[in-house]
Amino acid sequence: MGRLLQPFILTLSALLAASYTYVAWSLSATGWQLPALGIPFLMIWIVPAVYWGGGRERHGMLDEWVRQASYLCVGWVSFLLVLTLARDLLLLPRWSQDLSAAHAALNNFGAPLVYGGALLALAIGLLAALRGPPVRLGTQPELTLIRLRRA
Repeated sequence: MGRLLQPFILTLSALLAASYTYVAWSLSATGWQLPALGIPFLMIWIVPAVYWGGGRERHGMLDEWVRQASYLCVGWVSFLLVLTLARDLLLLPRWSQDLSAAHAALNNFGAPLVYGGALLALAIGLLAALRGPPVRLGTQPELTLIRLRRA
C-alpha cells in the first residue's frame, strides 16, 4: 500500500483520472461505454503501480501479456487524447454559419471518428514498429577517440 502513495504513482493517477474524465465527457460516454473506456486507462496505471514498484521476482507469460497490453493502451490513449482535443477545437467556431453543416456532422459523427482514428493511428504505428528500422549497408565513418585527462 505504501508504494501506491509515492509521488510518482499519485501524479500518474491524477493525470490518468483527468484524462479519462476529459475524454469521457467530451465524447459523451454513457452506460457501458464508461467502464469500457476506463479499461485502457487502468491498464496504463497497472504497469508503474504493480510491476515497476512491486519488486516482483517472477515474470510469467501473463505478466508479459499485461505489460504488452498496457503499452498498447498507452499508444491508443495518447492518440485518443490528441484526436479528442482536435475534435473539440474544431467544434469551437459555432458562430460561423458557413460551417454549420460541417459542425453538425462533426458533432454527430465525431466520437466514432475519434475512436476509429485512434485505432487506425495505433495500427499504423504498430506496422511501422514491426517493420523495424531501416538497415543501411556501407562503410562506417572512422571514430575519433578522445582521451580525457584527470586533473
